[in-house]
Formats: sequence, C-alpha cells, structure tokens
Amino acid sequence: NATGKSIRFRVCHLLATLLKEMPEDLDLDEVVLEEIERAIMDRAYDRLPRIRAVAAEALGFLQNPEDSTSKESVIGVLLKMASFDASASVRKACVTSIAITKETLQCLLQRTRDVNLEVRLAAIRGIALKVEPTMLTKEQRDSLLEQGLRDRTENVRKATAEYLLRDGWFHGYCGGDIFEFA
Repeated sequence: NATGKSIRFRVCHLLATLLKEMPEDLDLDEVVLEEIERAIMDRAYDRLPRIRAVAAEALGFLQNPEDSTSKESVIGVLLKMASFDASASVRKACVTSIAITKETLQCLLQRTRDVNLEVRLAAIRGIALKVEPTMLTKEQRDSLLEQGLRDRTENVRKATAEYLLRDGWFHGYCGGDIFEFA
C-alpha cells in the first residue's frame, strides 16, 4: 500500500516475475500465498492502468481454474478486469493471463470484438494457443472465424488466418491432418 506509484509498480512486477519463475513443485506456506494474493488483488484496483496490468499478469500465476465461481476469486477479478477495465493494456494483460474455463472462454470470445486492436489480437492468439476447436460449438467457431477474417484491420485478419486457423487449429490440434481438421 505504498503511496509511490513506482514502488507499487515495481513490487507488483517483482511478484509477477517471482511467481513466473517459481518451480511448480515448490510448496509455499498457505499464509504466505494468501498474503501475496491479497496484495496483488489490491493492486488490481489501483488507479494507474500500468499497475493494474502488471497485477493482472501476476494474478495469472495465482489463479485456480477449479475456483472460478466466486466474483472475489482470482479468475473472477481477471474476468471483471478483462470485460470492464477502461484501459486496453489492462484488458490485454487479463486476456493473456487468464486460464481457460467455460466461464473464461466466453469472455475471451467477447474480447475478439474489443474496440482495441491489441486486445483483439491477444484474444485471438490466446484462443489459438489455449483452446482446442472441440471446446467451441460450431456456431462459436463459425462466428469467431467470420468476424476475425472480416475484421477491419489487416493484422486481425492475418492473425485469424495464420495463428488461429493454420498454426493453432490445423497444425497444433489436428497435426496437419486435413481429414481430422474437416
């Protein structure tokens, strides 16, 4: 709860880096983990977008996909930030960091229609990397491809064709097998 914005930013960034580099088999004390989570959750509501964005990145390492029902859960906070934060950099950080569940998948699909180009690109790349085509209904796949390939921005059209269709779904999930892809 430091008053200096650079201190708040650096502490959040340090925690995000530590969480990212921490081995998965490391057993942290529950009290310490809860204190870290509480501190980062406080920064998720900071007045500065830069701090909220790095807090979203840190929260990405603390989320528990099994505990996504509560609005106060890490995933609940990331969902709210991804959907309603005024800053595009915060929405992008949330889209990049959030784990895929039934609840978060819908949010990720909505972010492919975000007003900001970078958020749309991050959502498409996130879907390409984390979402198997079978996780989506036929209507969701059709809608995603149609809006992505008809986007007003060339970068989004290219990302949809290359990252999502070719690299993500065709090569990534179908192993380049045209029959399985169809």
